[in-house]
Amino acid sequence: MILVASAALLAACNTTPNNHFVINGEVGATATDATELAVRNSKTGDTLAVCPITDGHFTYEGDTDTVAVAMIMIDRDHRAQVYIEPGQIAVNLTDKVATGTPLNDANAAFAAANSALSEDATEEEYIALLKEHYTLNAANALGANIWSDLMYYLTFDEMTAMLETASDAVKNNPRNERMLKAKQAEQNTAAGKPFVDFPAKTVDIKNPANDGKDTTLGAIVAQGKPVLVDFWASWCGPCKNEIRKFLSVYAPEYKDKVNFVGVAVWEDSVEDTKKGMNELPISWPVIFTGGRGDESPTTAYGVMGIPHIMLIGADGTIRARGLRGEAIKKAIEEELAK
Repeated sequence: MILVASAALLAACNTTPNNHFVINGEVGATATDATELAVRNSKTGDTLAVCPITDGHFTYEGDTDTVAVAMIMIDRDHRAQVYIEPGQIAVNLTDKVATGTPLNDANAAFAAANSALSEDATEEEYIALLKEHYTLNAANALGANIWSDLMYYLTFDEMTAMLETASDAVKNNPRNERMLKAKQAEQNTAAGKPFVDFPAKTVDIKNPANDGKDTTLGAIVAQGKPVLVDFWASWCGPCKNEIRKFLSVYAPEYKDKVNFVGVAVWEDSVEDTKKGMNELPISWPVIFTGGRGDESPTTAYGVMGIPHIMLIGADGTIRARGLRGEAIKKAIEEELAK
């Protein structure tokens, strides 16, 4: 634990070690009742120190031989990520920003650029921002943190190429192996590749006699129509939004031309899926595949987040993946126009 130095000790020191850091911060006008705050290791969650707040200000200092990423916080509205490195660091918990040393200044610049993106910014614009600031900080701890977000948006080939010249901190990221496996699976099931079949159980809340039967995705593809596949879960807010706003509109519109199927994944139990189906305007078949792990079809398809919606042609070829919103309708129309 790094301790908060006392005023008496500071007054007695004539020299400051090269690895010494001082964080001076203000909590903001809306946190005047707070009497202390916590400094926590962002990676482990361990509390490094508890600092008193006096007249809206606090000081935290010590010596460090390595860069640590910490969260200084009172609550969710008064917190800031700080790179603990030698030097004088200024923190404002209301603005959630730290400045004064190279890594903290670079992080503040990254945060400002991120905030400057409009609400209508495309995913491509966000990826470009991540790549830009990763490149600027490829050899330091900020770059390693940006990599943890950037890797989700890279292809298998891009990720493999970037890892070849990455820093040790990036190469040693414990998520790399799992992500590369997912990216390889994603590449193997990209648009233009044949669909990968998997076993499942039927979920039928209206006809108990048809509930819980063994089935496969292939059984639906074999019916000779394009198939719109929605990987979803009852607890997933964005999944429910896609169902309510888009799938529930498109399913009846294309019911004679396209088969829709919901694939319930990452659920604790089939009862959770049934409860979700009762609460949602789902008019298409749903099949259940259980929880996470290698047995989940999301592993075979390299799906890292849900909802994940894809369109399979009548011939079993994947036409499009990662569909959301109006892109679903566009993909269907393009398929039917062939």
